[in-house]
Amino acid sequence: MISALFFVTGSSFGYFVVFPVGFEFFAQFTSDSISFMPKLSEYLSFALKLLIAFGVAFELPVFIFFLARLGIVTGRGLMKKSKYFILIAFIVGAVLTPPDPVSQALMAGPLILLYAIGVVIAFLFGKRKPKPAVEEPEEESPPAK
Repeated sequence: MISALFFVTGSSFGYFVVFPVGFEFFAQFTSDSISFMPKLSEYLSFALKLLIAFGVAFELPVFIFFLARLGIVTGRGLMKKSKYFILIAFIVGAVLTPPDPVSQALMAGPLILLYAIGVVIAFLFGKRKPKPAVEEPEEESPPAK
């Protein structure tokens, strides 16, 4: 249920926020002699790619939840690697969105926020290490006479 909610939220964000920015980017290349007339198939293809990309990207907290429950990642480890994830988020934004900085930032920003939510989830739901059992010291037997 929560996974579907994240996917729909991501797809909605991609369609209602990023799609208009990306579509406007392509429309900027028009002039008096060139008119902007996209084909329906190209329009739908572009929209579908954005919907799927943002839907999958918004699954990040769910993915981190399962990794934390399996003991593969920890909240502390994720915090230490956050600077690398910020770089990865901007690279993913550059690959999955149109080639303009605004839509790339609109992809990277939510990814970073979702990563932070994932870190909190890893702290809350991560696999706990078992505490070592405290052994009672053996009583020494009295010396033999």
